[in-house]
Amino acid sequence: MKNKKIYICLLFMLQMPFAFAQTPSIAVEYLVTVNTKNVVTSTRSTNFLHILKDESIYFKDPKDSLKQFIHGDPNNMSILSREGRVSQVKLSDNSYAPMDMIRLYKNYTRDTLILNEIMVNRTVVFGESLSIFNWTILQDKDTTILGYPCQMATTDFRGRRYKAYFSPKINNFGGPWKFEGLPGLILQVESMDNYLTIEPQKIVLNATFEPVKNPYTDAKEPILSGWESFREAQIDKLIKNYKFMMASMPKTSGSSVSVSIDTSGGTIEDLGIGVIDAATIRAMENTQKEKETTKKKKKKEKKNKK
Repeated sequence: MKNKKIYICLLFMLQMPFAFAQTPSIAVEYLVTVNTKNVVTSTRSTNFLHILKDESIYFKDPKDSLKQFIHGDPNNMSILSREGRVSQVKLSDNSYAPMDMIRLYKNYTRDTLILNEIMVNRTVVFGESLSIFNWTILQDKDTTILGYPCQMATTDFRGRRYKAYFSPKINNFGGPWKFEGLPGLILQVESMDNYLTIEPQKIVLNATFEPVKNPYTDAKEPILSGWESFREAQIDKLIKNYKFMMASMPKTSGSSVSVSIDTSGGTIEDLGIGVIDAATIRAMENTQKEKETTKKKKKKEKKNKK
């Protein structure tokens, strides 16, 4: 009986590492292209994924700060830095775009990802589950990428439809950005609207790199509880910006100026509100008032029952 217990214990210990990875350390270099509505702000950058046992870190090459803007003129670009705010790049058309320096950490034993995200002109940090994708694996769409056999899968995620190629031969999990949940390492991702493309340039197995650790343990940025908190805070910031713009407009008698902020298609994840204008804000404020009225009514009914 004692020998049986020891055998079961050893068997469990031997199988544990394979629940996480087939390869102890993996480094993947990706070329990431983002095609925005405003062509000048479209970007192409080199990002890296380092997987070490049950953790990974996904980050952008800091040397890409200026040259990531595909249609920008490096000779007519400059970086504007303000304390406590996201650095802005002055583009060739004299507009400004934020410098996105993503760091996305994943812990597979805890089913958690943590990342920094730009919210208007500041950076915030939030986390969410790794189990946020609902994939459909297509059995007849196999291909080969950088010498590795890959399968194709599709999913809908926060306003966009994607196809991805993953290889079970390299690892049984992992992927760039938030992409996860397939039985293999995700090597390539494309949104069907051509907004986002992630392509592998190099794969190194048993790679050597700095230990992977959570970069937000002592985060100085504001920390939000999750995607919904970030989404609500982002919308609130945009509405405040809209109201500030309206208040700053010159008041001319007998005329009116229409101002709007288009939030659709400007980020990888859709905020779900489309265009922010006077009508949108009125509708949102009315909805909020209705929620507050309903909440007060329920509270009163609960009190009366006592």
